[in-house]
Amino acid sequence: MDTYDSNRIAVDAFDDAYVSRVTNSNREAGDLVRQSMLLWPKSRLGEARDESSYQADNRQWSPALGESCMKWQELAATSHYQTAVVVKQALQRGDMHEAILGLEELIDALSRADQRALEHHLIRLMQHIIEWKVQPERRSRSWVATIHNAREAIRELQEDTLSLTADRIRHRWDTCLRKAHREAEGEIDRDIPQMGLSWEEVFEAPYTLEAN
Repeated sequence: MDTYDSNRIAVDAFDDAYVSRVTNSNREAGDLVRQSMLLWPKSRLGEARDESSYQADNRQWSPALGESCMKWQELAATSHYQTAVVVKQALQRGDMHEAILGLEELIDALSRADQRALEHHLIRLMQHIIEWKVQPERRSRSWVATIHNAREAIRELQEDTLSLTADRIRHRWDTCLRKAHREAEGEIDRDIPQMGLSWEEVFEAPYTLEAN
């Protein structure tokens, strides 16, 4: 294994660890919320939602009396798990209005985090395929494994989060491809002609040393 392979594997390992940590944190937050929801019957949650009013322009909630004292958007952007903890505390003290507002912000934050994780893996996958095409002399078994692992990471994300559909991927395709192209140029330290990548090339084509 040469220095290039070693550096690529080290960077990928760091990225995987970070994304895995974020994804696990999201799951923990979701689990805590689901456990907390068992504290209250669905009928009570429905009543609380009906009594609430939302201002769609700034997502601030205002019940019949007073306004929310929690900065839910800021909290959800800082820590998903801590937001889930505060939602649980609101449920435990019977403050359904605050709990619902917190849940709304947490759901939005988790959705954005899952989307970012998907794009991270897609950009990395595209980057390695671009480099594979322009550096055939550097192809190796570890490089093949990197491509397969990125594909598997995307499949696992889609299995865990059903909203991350193929249409969502296609919607972000061109943006992710541009970023992948820049990352590839930075990785190999030279200009790369612009190239397109098809769905088949990214997700289905075999990348093996025997086939190339």
